[in-house]
Amino acid sequence: MSGLPRTWIKLSEFSMDRLGSSKSFGVFCIFVIWMVFAVLAGYANYLDLRANGRDPILARQLVIFSMLLLPIPILSSALYLFFEKYQEQIFQPRNLVLLLCFLLFLFLPSFIAYEMTYVYVRAKKSWPNFSDLLGRFSVSQVLIDGVIVLFAASMQIAYAYWRRALRQFSLSTATDQEILTLRLQRLQGQLEPGFLLHSLNQVANFVVVADQKKATRAIVRLSELLRYVLDSQQQAHLSIADEIHFLQDYLELRNLHFNNHLQIDWDLDDVDWREYRSPALLLHPILEFAIESIQEKLLSEKASIRMTIRESLQSIQVCVLFSSDEIVGRISTENLRMAKERLEILYGENATLQTIQSDVLTNSATDHVGKAYTHGLVMLIPSQRI
Repeated sequence: MSGLPRTWIKLSEFSMDRLGSSKSFGVFCIFVIWMVFAVLAGYANYLDLRANGRDPILARQLVIFSMLLLPIPILSSALYLFFEKYQEQIFQPRNLVLLLCFLLFLFLPSFIAYEMTYVYVRAKKSWPNFSDLLGRFSVSQVLIDGVIVLFAASMQIAYAYWRRALRQFSLSTATDQEILTLRLQRLQGQLEPGFLLHSLNQVANFVVVADQKKATRAIVRLSELLRYVLDSQQQAHLSIADEIHFLQDYLELRNLHFNNHLQIDWDLDDVDWREYRSPALLLHPILEFAIESIQEKLLSEKASIRMTIRESLQSIQVCVLFSSDEIVGRISTENLRMAKERLEILYGENATLQTIQSDVLTNSATDHVGKAYTHGLVMLIPSQRI
C-alpha cells in the first residue's frame, strides 16, 4: 500500500470518508450507476428493434429496462448497508457462503419471477397464473440473471474489501505517525537533560567557589534557556532566529566556565531568520560536539568555533568548524547520533549531518582574521518558511 501514488491515496480516502459519512449518498450513487446501465440496455434494445424493421418508442424501452433491473440496485443498496454495518464479519468464510446461498437460492429465483411477471403483465395487461410463468421459463434467462446478480454482489464485496484495505492503511499510517512522534519526543527528551545537566553544573560550580557575579549571570542565562525549552514543548517548530538566540545564551553560559576563553565567530547570511522554521534544539547537539572537542584546550587557552548558517537552493546549510586533536567524549557522540536520527525522522533523505576533516575543508574554513580550522560538522536541512 505504501507504494500507491499520493493522489490515488488522497482520492481514495476522500471517497471512503464521503461515502462512509453519508449512507444515503452511497445508496444514491448505487441507483445512479445501475440506472445508467438500464438506460444503455434499453437504448441498445431500441436500436435492435429498429434494425429488425420495427418502430419502437425509445422512452418505453428505457422504462421497461429500468423496471426490469430495479431489484438489482435494491440488492446492491441492501448489501452496501449490510457491509457498512458488519464491516469485518462479512469476510469470514462462513458468512460469505451464507451470502452466496442467499443470492442463488432466494434472491435469484425471486428476481426471475419478478422479471417474468413484469413482462407478462405489461404485454397482456393481466395477472399471470403459475403455469403461464413456467411456460415462459428458460435456462438462458437463469444464466443471464445469475451473472447479473453475482456481478452486483461481487462489486459490493470488492468495494467493501477496498474500504477495509483503506481503513487498515489509514490505521497503519496513523500508527506509524504516532511511533515517529513518540520517537521525536524521546529524542528531544534525551537532549534536554543533557543540556540542563551542563547548565546546572555551571551554576553549581560558581556557587561552590562563591563567585556571586558569575553565578548571577549564569542563573539569568539559565532562565532564558529554560524558557526556550518550555516554549519548544508547546510548539513543534520555532524559528531559526529563536534557535540562534538560544545558542548565544547557551554559549555565554558555557563561556563563564571557560573564563571567556571560548570565542564564537558567527557567519550568518543577510537573511531574516525569523521567517524560517527550525525544530527546537536542532543545532545544540552539533555545537556541544564542537565545544566538547576543544574543552581541554579552553581550560588553559583561548580557542574559537565558527558557526556558519546559509540559505540557498531551497535548503539551509549549518556548518560548525573547530580545531582539535582530541577524540570527542561518549556523551557528545551519542548526542550526535540522536541528532542524525532526529533529522531522519523529520526530513527523511532531505537532510544530512556529516563530519568533515582538514583534508576536505575549503577556503571557507579560514575566516576574515585568518583562523584555520581542522574539523567540522555540516548539517543540511530543507528550507521551510513559517
